Amino acid sequence: MSAEGDAAVLARLRSDAQLANAVYEGTVTNPPARYVSVFAPIGSDHSDRLAGPSNVNDTTYTIHSVGVTVEQAKWAARRVQALLTDYAIDGVGTLSHPMSIGPRLDREANPPLWFVVDQYDLTHS
Repeated sequence: MSAEGDAAVLARLRSDAQLANAVYEGTVTNPPARYVSVFAPIGSDHSDRLAGPSNVNDTTYTIHSVGVTVEQAKWAARRVQALLTDYAIDGVGTLSHPMSIGPRLDREANPPLWFVVDQYDLTHS
């Protein structure tokens, strides 16, 4: 995965005035009451042709939308979905939204936190 794709996803989320100060990369320490955490893996390559060099790179971003209340977690997840679904990153690729899980309650957090987990696939060639 390119650093440009990662940076574009983070910048897109932070461009939303209501999310700007609540978007993190990976693990969050001292989190606010409502936040979004983005996990960007390395990605994988696969060929879409049997006998050619054409490769497609897929990267799956996993995004946790978290809140003290279920409404906060769902609100954050909807904001992320509106910003990232079908978002075309110039020269990199396009995001799709194939999966969502939640909301679920993390009872081990103090205080307990609600979260929604979404995955966004970035496909480019």
